[in-house]
Amino acid sequence: MNFLPTISEALTTVDQFLILHAAALPQGPKDALLASGSKVSPVDKLVEVAEVLYAARGDLDEDGLTIAGQIAEFCTRNGWHGLADDARGERMVAAIRRDLGEPHPSGGQWPAPETDPLPKGASTAAQVPPYLPQGS
Repeated sequence: MNFLPTISEALTTVDQFLILHAAALPQGPKDALLASGSKVSPVDKLVEVAEVLYAARGDLDEDGLTIAGQIAEFCTRNGWHGLADDARGERMVAAIRRDLGEPHPSGGQWPAPETDPLPKGASTAAQVPPYLPQGS
């Protein structure tokens, strides 16, 4: 997976994903993604999209998983909205890379799925969409 170098590139990637792929998602993730993608703050937009895509990763194709990992990594690298806390963002990216079938960069093993962080959905929204687990 190639990582995104700038906020401009990250925002463009999200916008292109919304245009090209959002309609193919189930209604719950699609609605959450469209709401997150319409945030005015670029930081809120990117973090929420990363959380929504991570939560919906079972519904994503390879392109969607790649974008989810790229956005989560970019937000984590910048320490936005707690993704650096408890290595949440790094663990999200590791889970996505494992789901993509990528080899571990050091030749080791990816963490087991049961250690993946629980989906939170949109991290800066007032309400968690009803299709996501409540709490945590």
